[in-house]
Amino acid sequence: MSDKSNNTKWVVIIIFIILGQWAFHRYDVWDTVFSPGGEESSGRTIAYWVAPMDPTYISEQPGKSPMGMDLVPVYEDEINTLNISPDGKEVNPGQITIDPVTVQNMGVRSVIAERRKLSKKIRAVGQVAYDETRIYGVTTKISGWAEKMYVDYVGQSVQKGDPLIDLYSPELVSTQEEYLQALKFKEYFKGDAFSEAAQQAVDILASTKKRLQLWDITDEQIEELERTQEVKKSTTIYTPVSGIVKLKMINEGERVSPNMHLYEIADLSNVWVIVDIYEYEFPWIELGQSVVMTLISFPGRKFSGKITFIYPFMNPKTRTIQVRFEFDNPGMLLKPNMYANVEIESTAKNEETVIPVSAVILTGERNIIIIDMGEGKFEPREVTIGIESDGYYTVLEGLSAGEKVVVSAQFLFDSESRLREAQMKMLAPNYGSIPGSTPDSSKTQIRKKESPEEESQLVTLIGEGEMLYTCLMKDEMVFSANPGICPECGMNLVAMDDDDRKRLDDLLKRYEVKRIKE
Repeated sequence: MSDKSNNTKWVVIIIFIILGQWAFHRYDVWDTVFSPGGEESSGRTIAYWVAPMDPTYISEQPGKSPMGMDLVPVYEDEINTLNISPDGKEVNPGQITIDPVTVQNMGVRSVIAERRKLSKKIRAVGQVAYDETRIYGVTTKISGWAEKMYVDYVGQSVQKGDPLIDLYSPELVSTQEEYLQALKFKEYFKGDAFSEAAQQAVDILASTKKRLQLWDITDEQIEELERTQEVKKSTTIYTPVSGIVKLKMINEGERVSPNMHLYEIADLSNVWVIVDIYEYEFPWIELGQSVVMTLISFPGRKFSGKITFIYPFMNPKTRTIQVRFEFDNPGMLLKPNMYANVEIESTAKNEETVIPVSAVILTGERNIIIIDMGEGKFEPREVTIGIESDGYYTVLEGLSAGEKVVVSAQFLFDSESRLREAQMKMLAPNYGSIPGSTPDSSKTQIRKKESPEEESQLVTLIGEGEMLYTCLMKDEMVFSANPGICPECGMNLVAMDDDDRKRLDDLLKRYEVKRIKE
């Protein structure tokens, strides 16, 4: 009866151990307990042990993590230990394999990279402006007074040849009189063409006429002077072009000086529209492109124009570049300073390999995509991306058309891949070489359990008297009489409990002691 009771007790204990370990660590404890040397009865081999809360903490033997938790086994059939695939080819250390059912549950979607021309529609707000090549200034080359104003307010519409202002100038009056006198002398000596006096009369007439022309007196006005033989007290200045008065700098009765700016007239038959284009949209802009403009003033009406100039500088505050469009303005509908909505539709010149924007992980330093290799295998790859449009990037380097890329859940793949690659590199000295890397035992994080003969660890005691504080990192084996900082890891020391005191007694029996004065 006693043997049966003892057997039942042991069976219950073993069942509880197995269930407890499986629930917390999710591995086959029965095989681990009863398989010597990390070998399972089923043939699975444990590659290494890892901390449950810190996957970068790896050990060759079971034990405790720095946080005091039991290490979890990782099996060789779960990792690419030698970076060699079954066909003998090297495998990317970051490559991961996921069960197809898990892939489906994660909602992983992949698309095939294709070649095509991207197009982009740019919308911007601009402002109607004067065509600067169609703005004309009206000045005078003689002095006098504004006797009469025909155009006396800004915005007035004028046609080429319309009178602007009557200008009284004593200098002009005397020159007209001189011209008429020279004309009389010429007529007087008309029958004596070879005399010196006749030649002088001709020269004076030509010189006086030239002076009037330099003062912008028209040939018609000079002909009228010859016909009427009447000196005019004032002369009229006419508009050189059709347009509107943009600027008026003179009032009736004011004195006029030579080279004085009297009027500014703008021809509005053609107008500019100035638009700010953002820096990232600039690759889609080029001279000669057609544009469509709409205005709130004319709902439903579209105006067609083209890009005629791209300004050679950028606004440092808004990070925009000004672009100039030109539009015909029949009926003078487009007014300077109107706001306009401009739409530019541009298509790339060449076909490029394109992938969805959602497929790219932008890290700041690198652009990563996840390649779907089929059969549950995925591999991260660095690519060089180009322009972006309508939810797609062009890929300049690192990807060919026809390859499949992951467009959803790729962040999970990237994280797992980076962890797998880090683990592979840490295991390289024991499990094989990683292409492009050099094993460095000084950097490996594998914790090797040394035999008692090889042990050379020290127990660090800080201060004198009873040890009351210890480091949370049990492997440091640091104890102190007073609170403070662990000299090994820099963490704050914590108060010791009964288990810590027992552990200290055990360590003092096994290891040498190093004392540090506070």
